[in-house]
Amino acid sequence: MAQQGPPRTGLTHKTSITDLVKDLELLRVDTKDYGESMDSMGRALDLRIEELKTNNGTLLEGYNKIVKDLKQTHKQRHALKDCYSKIKKVLSNTQGISLQEEADFRNRAEKCNKDLKNKKFTVLVAGETSAGKSSLINLLLNEQVLPTGLLENTRTICEISYGAKQEAVIHFAREGTPSLILGNIKSDTLKQYIEKPTSHRDWCKKIEIKIPNSLLKVI
Repeated sequence: MAQQGPPRTGLTHKTSITDLVKDLELLRVDTKDYGESMDSMGRALDLRIEELKTNNGTLLEGYNKIVKDLKQTHKQRHALKDCYSKIKKVLSNTQGISLQEEADFRNRAEKCNKDLKNKKFTVLVAGETSAGKSSLINLLLNEQVLPTGLLENTRTICEISYGAKQEAVIHFAREGTPSLILGNIKSDTLKQYIEKPTSHRDWCKKIEIKIPNSLLKVI
């Protein structure tokens, strides 16, 4: 009897062969390991994910590591703030630098302090065309947030952050065009805006996407 492999999971449930192919490429599954049907591709993808879980841990373990790293970064930020405070005290009692040099340092220190007070972390995902950036983000979030495809799909900047409810704000590049707020942010809905070429009169320079995702809540 042929081995059926593990049952299909919610994570790898895809609605098109295009999505499956992108995920298989992203996870470096050899084309010899699956056939042309969606079921064959899905089983190969599930097997690869189980292999990665065994070797590298689960997504939850990965999330916990991210949270741990963020907490460590918070501690480092506090340490920098303490350093700035100590240096300011030293500057008040020294004659070793000019007033202009002291003023320049204080101005730069104030800008740094403002950045340190910002609890929002920005993670940039960049890469070559069709490298699988959108597929990677969807995989990490365990949601089909961004559209994926064999051709270049994401033609505009997408900023994804935590929100109590799903919402997308479309910022058009054309001056004077008001932003559009969408309550339905399924990937198919966003696709028509994300894929607009830069030459289109309604090209979007940025799309803000908010979703109630637990990973984004800690970033």
